[in-house]
Amino acid sequence: MSLSILVSTCSAYKDTWPTLAQGLENIRPDLGADLPVHVVCTNPDDIEHIPEGWHPIHTQSDLGWSDNLIRCVESMTSDYILLWLDDIIPVEVTKPGFLKSIKEFIGSQKPSYLRLSPKPPSNDLFVVDRAGFEYFKIGNDVPYRNSTILALWHREALLKVLRPGETAWQFEVNGSRRSTGLEFFCLNSAPIKTVNLIVKGYIEPASMRAITHAGLPYSGQRLRMPLTTLMRLRTKELVHHILISSLPPAWFTKLQAIRHNL
Repeated sequence: MSLSILVSTCSAYKDTWPTLAQGLENIRPDLGADLPVHVVCTNPDDIEHIPEGWHPIHTQSDLGWSDNLIRCVESMTSDYILLWLDDIIPVEVTKPGFLKSIKEFIGSQKPSYLRLSPKPPSNDLFVVDRAGFEYFKIGNDVPYRNSTILALWHREALLKVLRPGETAWQFEVNGSRRSTGLEFFCLNSAPIKTVNLIVKGYIEPASMRAITHAGLPYSGQRLRMPLTTLMRLRTKELVHHILISSLPPAWFTKLQAIRHNL
């Protein structure tokens, strides 16, 4: 069983690459020295900015989120791909030894998808391994079933669910329906603490504080998120949390589909 990281990115987010690269390097002892990091390269001029040790996969131009991924995944040979979004920065390992547990789980269960984050949550406990890691099964009706955050995909399953022309958000909503019937799992708690550094094109203030505390560099020129935008974002997150916690999963999924089609 072979495993690789694929960083989903584009030229507009190359300011995050040094930060992400250092974050991954800091947790390298837990990832393993032989775990390769591939990166979507949408512009030949970006080669000089790609961090040392990353392996670019060229698309020649920015084809769009899903089309870039399809092109790259098709060229990869790894059995499993840990999809890593460019602005999701690792700041701390909270469960040392997680990779060994994950590899043993994959070897025994052959899942189509394993999310290293419990969000969105599942309450269908599947197994607790010898190291105490709890694996939950993700039902077909769970909203955002195939969330892109810290998502470990079987290569063929990812290609089956991807569709040309979709954004990451469309993939999470529409792709969750296309993934029905595939074996999806998640951990009960994330073994890696991460922060979302860029939100709506701005630096997210709490995330900036977290990466600074972790000693990670960021030298980009993006503006910090204005207070009014931050307040709207927090309100939206609260409403989203209330809805996903209170509505039956099928209702929430239908609501998201309606929102998408408006």
